[in-house]
Amino acid sequence: MAAKPKVATMSAKAFSASTIVLFLICLMYGITYIDRNNVSTVASIFERDLHLTNMQIGLVYSAFAYPYLIFQIIGGWVSDRFGARIGLTVCGVIWASATLLTGTVSSLTAVLFFRVMLGFGEGATFPMSTRAMSDWTPQNNGRLPRGSPMLVRD
Repeated sequence: MAAKPKVATMSAKAFSASTIVLFLICLMYGITYIDRNNVSTVASIFERDLHLTNMQIGLVYSAFAYPYLIFQIIGGWVSDRFGARIGLTVCGVIWASATLLTGTVSSLTAVLFFRVMLGFGEGATFPMSTRAMSDWTPQNNGRLPRGSPMLVRD
């Protein structure tokens, strides 16, 4: 009897799970960059529509920054406690909802509320994505996949 020849089989998967996670995190970084900076692009429009002063526009800008800063720290704890997948999903829903609902505002209070929510949602995503890359990238794969999302970040 002749021995069966070994046939090399191709993997059915085109991309590994860590490659997909890396791509999604880079995409998330790009979207959050656009998302957090879009208010400066439309500031002149909603300033006129809502009859805001320059000081009130400054409040709109800073309403995002403070919760963003706080949740950069808290986001790491949340991802350690509940996992990056759940944390990133919740944060994504928060900042997507805040962005969507910002377009429906009719008062300064509403703009401030949705900018604060955007800061909460986006601030926690960056430490959580670091946790996700740590969880999904094999240790022997080097540092490039873990540092790649930082190339996209502002």
